[in-house]
Order: sequence, then structure tokens, then C-alpha cells
Amino acid sequence: MADTTPDLPQEIIELILSKLSLKSLLQFKTVSKSWNTLISDPIFVKNHHQQSKQSNSNDLFLHKKSWNSSDGFSLVRLEDEKLRTQRVIAPPHGWEHVLCFCEGLLLIQQYGSRRLALWNPSTGAEKSLWLPYNCFKSNFGLCRDPITDDFKVVIASWEHYMVYSFKNNSWKKRIKYECVEYYRTQYIPGVCVDGASYWLWLSQNATIIMYFDPRDDKFKILQKTESVVVEGNEPVFVAELRGRLCVYCNNGRDKETILIWTKGKGIDNNSWNKLMNVENVTMPILWFELKCFIGNKIVIRNAKDDRLVVYNPYEKKFEQFEDKEVGIGGCYFYTPSTSYEKSNS
Repeated sequence: MADTTPDLPQEIIELILSKLSLKSLLQFKTVSKSWNTLISDPIFVKNHHQQSKQSNSNDLFLHKKSWNSSDGFSLVRLEDEKLRTQRVIAPPHGWEHVLCFCEGLLLIQQYGSRRLALWNPSTGAEKSLWLPYNCFKSNFGLCRDPITDDFKVVIASWEHYMVYSFKNNSWKKRIKYECVEYYRTQYIPGVCVDGASYWLWLSQNATIIMYFDPRDDKFKILQKTESVVVEGNEPVFVAELRGRLCVYCNNGRDKETILIWTKGKGIDNNSWNKLMNVENVTMPILWFELKCFIGNKIVIRNAKDDRLVVYNPYEKKFEQFEDKEVGIGGCYFYTPSTSYEKSNS
């Protein structure tokens, strides 16, 4: 690979490359050694991924409930009220059980198997790991240490948790919780934001947000500020929108209104801002799942009938997708990533 690059300042080259799509980036890696090094740099990869999430890219990575013999994941573009399938991506080994996802990567498994794979559907790359023992009735989280750039898997059980480091290829097993005595939550994937994984911890009197901090491999309780007002014991839910952690709940007894707040950027940033009210909601909040933005509209999944709708905050109404026959199944907001470009088993 010849090192012949345009005679431009490094910061200008980096700025130009950061605006490109993943497909173009991978092509430009062959221009020179210096460009290959830049595009492969973990900081550049993370910044490019974050910029993609904050753009108006309308792609959703969907785990489709296949109605025929075709298996795999469909990459679907959301355009206005239409779902357009771009292509179908076959997962490694035919596995389709998604345990959790983070920054364009999916942690997948064959049902009942102790072998897992960290899979990048953008490049087809994968890294395998083995569970030290069966982890039934456990929650999985995937996160990225912002200091060491190490992807980690955290598995939370009732009395303890364990952590796998892809950089060290090793497990830390049976770690006791320090912030709570027992782990009580629904069996749902952790929400990955800013490198940490967040869950709701259920207590008798309130719902607490817990998170796994990959910097020190500890579970901690997220302190909500006075700006997040939750009346009584209203159930609270968490999601990720445009790279920010979101908290949402009903507006007291008004079950037709859902309030959404966003957390400040960074694991240690505890500032919160009101994002919006979603009005004229007809589904119970237990079925209401925030997914992503399309422009200034929000895509929401109705978990009961497994369908997507779009909320228009200006008109305060919901819009249905034209294709109502598309089975959505597990729905994962997808942004391309160059992490783990080469396959490793």
C-alpha cells in the first residue's frame, strides 16, 4: 500500500473522512497506510459512529419474524410512512437470538448454547466467547470502556454478576453487587449509552435506574435530579435516542400523555432536560417502546401487536406505516460501525 495522500492538513482529511458513509470509509482504507491507520483508530471509529447516530440516517436494523423460509436480519430504511428493505444479512452460524447490542455490534447466540458471538453486521466480522456456565434468567449488557476502548459483556443475575473483557479474553466471575443487595429487574437487554449499560431496578417503593460502569466494572445507581418529575409510583422506562439516555413515564393519572427526558452526555453527567411530551397515546406504556428519530418525528414500537408507528410532535398525532404486513420482531436501531473489521473465532 503506497503512502501517497493528498497534500492536505491532517485535521482536514479527518474532517472529510468523518462525513463519509461506512462503505466509502472502507474503500478509502486502501488509499494509503496513513488513511488506513486513521480510519482504524478506535477514537475515529467511535466518533464516526456517534456522528452517524446523531444524523438523520433513517436506517433501522430489524430482527424480522420471518413468515417464510428465509431467515436472517433485514436492514430496513424508514422513509416517511414506508418500510423499504435494503438487504437481508445472514448472521454467523445462523444464530438469530440477540442478547444485547451496542454501537453497531450485536451479541448473538444460538438458543440453548453457551457459545456467543460479538457480531458486526456492517462488515461481517465476529468474535466468539464461551459462557463459563448456563445463564438462564440473567440479563445481558454490552458496553465499551471509554478509557481502554475495550468492549465488555456483563451478565447480571440475582445475587452476583460477571464481566467478560474482549481485550483480555477473560471473565471476572461472581462479583457481588455493592449498591444493592439483590438484582431485581425484567429480563431485557441493557441500554448502552456513553459506554455504560443501563437497566431499571424494581423495588417495592420506586423504580431505580442502575448502570454498569465499564471503567471499574461496578454497578451503580443513577441519581435523577429534580428536573425529572415522576408522580407517585409511576413506572419509569429507559431508552436511547440519538446517543442520549432517555427516561419516560406517564404524566401522573393522564395515561394518554408520556413525558420524555434526556440525560446529559457522558457517564458522569447527571444533568437532565425535558425533551417532549407524547400526547394522544392510546396504548399502555408497557407496550410503548421508543426506537429512534426520523427527522423530528419519533419511531415507536407497539410491543403488543409488534408494529411500528411514527409520532409527529407538531401535529400531536401518530402515523401508521403503509406496509402493515412487515413483521418487526426484535427491533434494533442500526448505525454502521468499523469495529472488529476482521473475523475472529
